[in-house]
Amino acid sequence: MAKWTPELEALIRTVGNAVDKQMQDFVNPKSGVLGSGLRTVFRSVTQVTPAVNKACKKAGLPQTRDWQGNMQKLIELAEQNGSNAADKIKKWLPVSKDIASQYQPTLKGVAQQIKAAKKKYGPK
Repeated sequence: MAKWTPELEALIRTVGNAVDKQMQDFVNPKSGVLGSGLRTVFRSVTQVTPAVNKACKKAGLPQTRDWQGNMQKLIELAEQNGSNAADKIKKWLPVSKDIASQYQPTLKGVAQQIKAAKKKYGPK
């Protein structure tokens, strides 16, 4: 892995903020499934994926489709360096893993993921 720098810490924090915004929308029971789905896809393409790719590249992590594995590595890297930059990632990663494990990554599966996330993890 790469050397810990203020720039890497800032990139991880940016990823955490993007993931937090994404997941809050994902679990918000007040927003519809279609709206959350469309915003999630748009935000993934325009914000989350570029931020993740940039942070992972700076951290020396390989480009992989296992984004959850890379998120775990970013959490570990931040913690090893006494940083709370990945706290938001750490908060949402178990939720993401839980929901993703239950449904296939099809259009219908994504809609089911969103519904389940809103019901199970949304504010009560």
